[in-house]
Amino acid sequence: MGTISITMSGQVRPLGEERLRVLVEPETVALVREDGTLQLESPRTGSTYLCGPMGTAIWIALQQHAGHVEPAVEVLAVRWNRNPRWLRADFDTFIGELRDADLVSVVD
Repeated sequence: MGTISITMSGQVRPLGEERLRVLVEPETVALVREDGTLQLESPRTGSTYLCGPMGTAIWIALQQHAGHVEPAVEVLAVRWNRNPRWLRADFDTFIGELRDADLVSVVD
């Protein structure tokens, strides 16, 4: 049996066939604070999320790839010399936290 992954919606797919896309919710604003921390907030929902260095890099990579997760993972995996499968787990955690805060939605 090949390697599988479970998408954010719970679907099981063969690894490499993910087409997950992160969409920024309306009115979500990204701000760089004085200390260099990236802050995401939604005036609509009142949600605020502070990103550490990894979350900031993931956010930037997602924005550079129009929310498409797989190319963003690949770019950072190469840049950081990390296994894309392990890095994908970090992406999934980060995206889940942003989704729980109503700052993004996920489509596949």
